[in-house]
Amino acid sequence: MAVRRALIQEADCIGCGKCTPVCPTDAIVGAPKFLHNVLEADCIGCERCVPVCPVDCISLVPMQDQFNPAKLTQDARKARSSYVRTLISARKIRLERERSEEEREFRLIKKALHEEVKDQRFARRAFLEKLLNP
Repeated sequence: MAVRRALIQEADCIGCGKCTPVCPTDAIVGAPKFLHNVLEADCIGCERCVPVCPVDCISLVPMQDQFNPAKLTQDARKARSSYVRTLISARKIRLERERSEEEREFRLIKKALHEEVKDQRFARRAFLEKLLNP
């Protein structure tokens, strides 16, 4: 049995978008009121998009290249690995940004406290001078 994929007839598609949410692999792309298209590499031929199409412009056709489950598994593993690396990288960037913001806040607080101590010393000295030199 040949593996099939969805094909949208361009002339008949009205761009309703009813096929997009039912696709489990997000293989159908397109904007509302515009032609939709099927990404052949992502389509698994599940046929979920066929019954929801109000103008019957989706049909299933044999896939161009041979179906290779091992290759799909390998591609999925690579994609997942890449996605996880992206998430980890984004998390490291966020944590570094938060750490630098905390350090900046700490430096500002330390500076403010240091200036306050200087101000208190100055006020104390001025008070004592007034007492001693009326």
